[in-house]
Amino acid sequence: MPVFHTKTIESILEPIAQQISKLVILNEEADNGSPMPDLSLPLQVVQQAAENLIKVGHQTCETTEDSLMQNELPHALNQVKNACEALEMALVNFKSDSKSPFGKRKLVEGERGILQGISAILFILDQSQVRKIINSCEQVIEYLSITELIEKTEDLVTYIKNLTPVLAKMTREVDSREKELTNSTSREILCEHLEQVKNLIPSFISSIKVVLILNSSIETNDKQLIYFAVENKDFLIKQLTYEINEIIKVLKLTSFDRNLSDHENFILLKNEINNFESNSKKIIEWLSNKNLANDSREVKDVQKILENFDTLMEKLDQNENKKLYDLLKNCQSVIKNLLNSEKNENNKMGENSSEFLSNQLNEIMNYLDEINSASDKSWSCLTFIERLELTLKWLRNPTKDDFQIGELAARSIIHDSKKILSKETNIDDRLNFEKFIDRCDYMIDEFINLSNDIKLDRITVKSAAKKIQDSLSFIIKRINRLMIQIFADQFYDMSAPLHKLNEIVQKSSSDQIIEEKFNEASIDFLDQSEKLCEITSNLSLSTNYVKTRNTTDRINRLTKRIKELSPQIVNSGYTAIKFPGDSNFDENFQLLSKKWETNISTLQKVIDDIIDSESFIIACEKSIIKKTYETQDAVLEKNSSVIVNNALSIAQKVNRILKITSHEIENSEDKIFVDRILISNDKLRKSLPYFIHSAKSLALDPNNKENYLIWASSNEQLIDAIAAVRESISNNDNDTNRSFISNDDYLNSYLTQFDDLRINEEFSFNSHQPKYKPLPVSRPTPLPDLIEENENEFPEPQNNQPILMAAHDLHYSINQWYTTDNDIIAVAKRITFLMAKLSELVRGQNRSNKKLIDTSKQLYDESLEICRLARLIAEDCTDKRMKLNLLQICERIPTIGTQLKILSTVKATMLGFQGSKEDAEATEMLIINAQNLNSSIKETIRAAKSASIKLKTDTALKYKWIRKKSFESNILGIV
Repeated sequence: MPVFHTKTIESILEPIAQQISKLVILNEEADNGSPMPDLSLPLQVVQQAAENLIKVGHQTCETTEDSLMQNELPHALNQVKNACEALEMALVNFKSDSKSPFGKRKLVEGERGILQGISAILFILDQSQVRKIINSCEQVIEYLSITELIEKTEDLVTYIKNLTPVLAKMTREVDSREKELTNSTSREILCEHLEQVKNLIPSFISSIKVVLILNSSIETNDKQLIYFAVENKDFLIKQLTYEINEIIKVLKLTSFDRNLSDHENFILLKNEINNFESNSKKIIEWLSNKNLANDSREVKDVQKILENFDTLMEKLDQNENKKLYDLLKNCQSVIKNLLNSEKNENNKMGENSSEFLSNQLNEIMNYLDEINSASDKSWSCLTFIERLELTLKWLRNPTKDDFQIGELAARSIIHDSKKILSKETNIDDRLNFEKFIDRCDYMIDEFINLSNDIKLDRITVKSAAKKIQDSLSFIIKRINRLMIQIFADQFYDMSAPLHKLNEIVQKSSSDQIIEEKFNEASIDFLDQSEKLCEITSNLSLSTNYVKTRNTTDRINRLTKRIKELSPQIVNSGYTAIKFPGDSNFDENFQLLSKKWETNISTLQKVIDDIIDSESFIIACEKSIIKKTYETQDAVLEKNSSVIVNNALSIAQKVNRILKITSHEIENSEDKIFVDRILISNDKLRKSLPYFIHSAKSLALDPNNKENYLIWASSNEQLIDAIAAVRESISNNDNDTNRSFISNDDYLNSYLTQFDDLRINEEFSFNSHQPKYKPLPVSRPTPLPDLIEENENEFPEPQNNQPILMAAHDLHYSINQWYTTDNDIIAVAKRITFLMAKLSELVRGQNRSNKKLIDTSKQLYDESLEICRLARLIAEDCTDKRMKLNLLQICERIPTIGTQLKILSTVKATMLGFQGSKEDAEATEMLIINAQNLNSSIKETIRAAKSASIKLKTDTALKYKWIRKKSFESNILGIV
C-alpha cells in the first residue's frame, strides 16, 4: 500500500495515480456498455514513468551495499514490470476488440500492479536512506558508550577529534531528512531532539574533563565529588542517547501522517481492547466446544479474530507493554497451530494447548482491565478541553455505545479538578467549589439514569445534558483561572532560584558558611523547579488554547528535562564551590545552568502563548493588591522586612507585566493597538521607580506618616498604571480561542445559577483600601434574531461508519455558525456532505469507481478552497502568533487532500479483489486519511475564527461569525 511520509514519494505517486484514475473510469464506463477508447497515450505515460523507475531501481541495486534492499527491490521491480506487460496486453486486445473481457481484466491487473509496485519501490528506496541515517545515529551512540576508555586529556582530545565528524554527519543527514518529511509534527519533533543533542554536547565534553581532573587530583579525597562528577557524565550520556533514540524513532515512522490526536489514539486503543475481550470469549467458547471443531464458519471467525490481534498489537507501545505484547504473540502462535492441527481428534496436545490458551487469554483480559481502570495514567495525555469534547459527543447521543469513554472523560475532569483544587489557599473557596464539583458528579449519575429511561422525552435528556456541559465548562474555566493566579503569584521570575544559586557559586570559597548558604539555596532551587513543573503541567492541562497538537507534549517534555537537569546543576555547583577559581568546574556548572535556563525560557514562551495576556495581568493585579494590604498591615506592625519583601515582589510582578506587554507589542502588526500599549507601558515603567523609592523610605521609617502617605500615593499610581495596561490590551470579543478568563464577579454570578452555590473569592480588605480601577466583567454580546437552519439534515453515523462519524463531528462543530457572510463555513459544510457521500461509496453502497474518484477530487478542490480562504485571513491578521498558527494548520490540508485522491484510486483498482487483505488495507488507509482531513479542517476553522477577530481595520475581508442561539450559552464556546 502507498505511504506518503516524504515529499519525493508523494510527488512521484500523484501524477501516476492521476493517470491510473483515468484508466479506472474508462474501464468502468466500458463495463456499462461504452466502447473502450484508444488508451495508447495514457498507457504510454504510465509505462514511461514505470520504466524510468525500474531503470533507476536496477542501477541502485547494483551499486548499493544495503543487502536488505538488494533482497526486496527485485521483487517490487518485477511487480511493476509484470504490470506494464499486463497493460501492454490490454492495449493489444482492445485494438482488436474494444469490449474484450480479457483486456479489461488485464487493464485492472495492470492498474493495480503499477500503483502497488511503484509504491513498494519508492518505499524500499526510502527505507534504505533511512537505514543510512539511523546507522549514523547509532555510530554516535556507540561513541557515547566508550567514554570509560578515556583516562587522560590526550585521550579526550582524540575522542573529540573522532566524534566531531560522526556527529556532524548525523546532524547533516537528520536535518536534510526533516526537510523531506510531509508531516509537520514529525518535522518539529526531529528539529527539537536534534537541537537538544547540539546543546548537550558541550556539557557532555565538559563533564568528561571534570571527571578526568578529579580522578587525577591527588588532593581529592572526597569520594562524593567523584560520585557527583561521574553521575553528571552518565546523566548526560543517558540524555544524549535518549534524544538520539527519539530521532531514530521518528525516522522509522511511515504512518505518522495519520495525524491522530492523543485522545483519538486513546479511543482507538480502548475500542480495540473492548473488541479483544469480546473476541477472546468467542475463542474460549470455540476451544471448549468440541462440536465446533469442524465448523468452517467458526474457524473463519477465529482467523478473523487473529487479524484483530495484529491491530491491537500495532497500537501498543512494545516497550511500555512488553508483557502484554508477548502474551498476545504467544496466543496468536498457539491459535494458528490449533487451526492447522486436527482439533477434532481431541488429542492430549490439543487439550493442553486449549487449556494453556484459555489461561493466557484470561491473563491478557486481566491485564487490559488494569489498563482500562488506570484512569489517572489513561487520561493524563488529554487536556480538559479534549476530554470535554469526548464528553459532549456522549451527551449528544447517550444511547450510543462509546465504551463509556464519554462518561470516563467527564469523571476524569472532576477527579483532576479536585486534585488541582487542593492548591487553593482559601479554604472556604476550596470547600465551596468542591461542593459544586461534587454536585456535577452527582448530575452525571442522574443523567445516566435519565438516558436509560425510555419513558422520558428527548427534550428532558437534552436539558440535563446541557446542564452538565455548562457545569463542566465552568469547572474547567475556574480551574484554569486558579492555575493562572498561582502561576502569577509564585513564578513572576522563573529563573530567580537559579540566579541565587549562581551568585553563591560565583562568590565561592571553601569556608563552611558558603557551603551552608549553597545547601539552603539548592534546596529552594530544587523545590521551586518541582513546583514550577507541576504548575505548568496543570496549566497546560486546563487551558482552552493550544497552538498545535504538539504543544502539550512539548510542555511535558520541557518539564521533564527541567526536573531531571535540576539535581545535576546542584551537584555541579557543589563541586564548583569545592574548587573556587577553577575554570573547568565553573564551566561545567555554567553550561548546565545555561541549558536549564534555555529550557525555562522555551517553557515560558510556550506558557505565554497558551495564557491570555489580559488574564495574566488580572492575576498579577490581584496579587499586587493583596501585597498592598499585607504592606499596610506590616506598617501597623512596624515590620520593615515585610515591607521590603512585598515591594520587591510587586516590582518583580510589574516587570513581568512589562515583559508580557512587550511580547504583545512584538506579536502585533496593528499600529493603533501597539501605540496604545506603548503609551500605557511608558506610564507603568515611569511609575515603578517612584514606587520603589517610596517603599524604601517607608521601610526605613514605618512610623513616619508622611512616608506612608507618599508610599500610598505611589502605590495607587502604580495600580492605576497596571489597570491602564490591562485595558490597553483588553480583548473585547470574549469568543476568541484564547484562554480568556473572566473576573470573579462574572464567574460567581454564573455559579449562582446552580443551586445558589456561591463562591466568594474577594480579598479581605481592611480600612486602608486604596483606590483602583475595577477588574473587567464579561458580558455576552446580544445576537440578531436570525432564522435557524435545519440542524438535523446530516445523517446520523453508526459505529461501523468511521468516515461518517468524523464528518458528523466536523459538521456538528461548524454548525454552530451561520453561513451568512462566512465563506469558510459554507465550504466546510460542503466538505462534510461530500465526506458523507464518500463514506457510502467506501462501504460499497451504490459502489461506483467513477463516483469514488470524482468525490475524492471534489474533496481535494474544496480543501484547497478552505486553504485559500484561510491564507487570506492569515494575510490580514495582525496577530503574528494567530497568523503563524493558522498557516501551519492549513499547510497540512493540501498534502492530505492529495493523499486522499491517490488512496481513492488505489481503492478503485481493487475491482475483483473485494474482501482481500489488500482491499482491507486500502480501505483502512482511506478511512484514516479522511479522518485526518476532517480533523485538519476542524482545526483550521477554529484557528480562522480566532484570527478573524484580529483582522486589519482596512481589510476587504468581511467575515461574520454569528453563533446560533442553541449554542449561545456554552461558556467556553466548545462544541
